[in-house]
Amino acid sequence: MLLIHMSETKIDPKWFITANVIKERPFGPGGVEKHNGVRLFRGGAKVYIIGAHRGMCEDIIVIGHHRRTGRFIQGVIKVHQVENIRMTLCYSPAAIKKVGKEYFTIDRIPTKEQWEQDMMLYKQWQKT
Repeated sequence: MLLIHMSETKIDPKWFITANVIKERPFGPGGVEKHNGVRLFRGGAKVYIIGAHRGMCEDIIVIGHHRRTGRFIQGVIKVHQVENIRMTLCYSPAAIKKVGKEYFTIDRIPTKEQWEQDMMLYKQWQKT
């Protein structure tokens, strides 16, 4: 008889900044062509914004499902390549663990209030 032992502990949901990758973006000379999404993520894909390159005011660090493999990956995209930036509760253990690795431990993930300050900053970047 085979016994399977589940040693995984329950992870409480965490607040994250969430956005959707733009469905179509202009590409090529004069923006004549239209591409679906960005290189790493499909158009409309939900991504969690976990940081930014603040000196540039345009690059954000996100995690989401890769467009081909479906695995959670981390990538850097332009803030103009996302839309519908909002705060949501994340229940996905895989996503929470991935963000936890970025902050060295799940306990150091920023609070909702800290995320809201960053969210306002990213929305401001989109306007410029």
